[in-house]
Amino acid sequence: MKKLTLLLIAVLFVSCATYYKAPRKNKVENIKVIYKPYDDIWRETVKWFAFKNIPIKNLVKNSGLISTELMFFNYKNYVDCGKPGTLQNIVLDVGNFNVVIEKLGSKNTQVTISLFFKADLTTTNIMDRRYDTHKTINCYSKGVLEKELFNFISK
Repeated sequence: MKKLTLLLIAVLFVSCATYYKAPRKNKVENIKVIYKPYDDIWRETVKWFAFKNIPIKNLVKNSGLISTELMFFNYKNYVDCGKPGTLQNIVLDVGNFNVVIEKLGSKNTQVTISLFFKADLTTTNIMDRRYDTHKTINCYSKGVLEKELFNFISK
């Protein structure tokens, strides 16, 4: 009887289990032409990073590149890593946030933003934690950071 009860509990648990649902790759506006001089856009972009308290890893004005590594504590506001299933957890690793600023004319500047994030999808083995599995998954931007930066530098 005890074995039958355990089997019944296992069947019920498995039948209620959910599985990882991959994220959708959202259509995000990541390129914008802003009608301001290059130097103004450069200065405002660097200021935005400072106001957001995001440390800059690479800053090369003559090529227009600003790059950083990001770690979010509340990543769900910014990136979609999918939906974990039963006994699964998503832990966001550090992501890359790159901005390229290009002078198009004396008062026209193009800004391109690229975000790349990966996360660890952990599945817990309830029988023996030594058999937990880990899988690297891609996360996609929701467009929030891009919109915040574009709004700030477009003022």
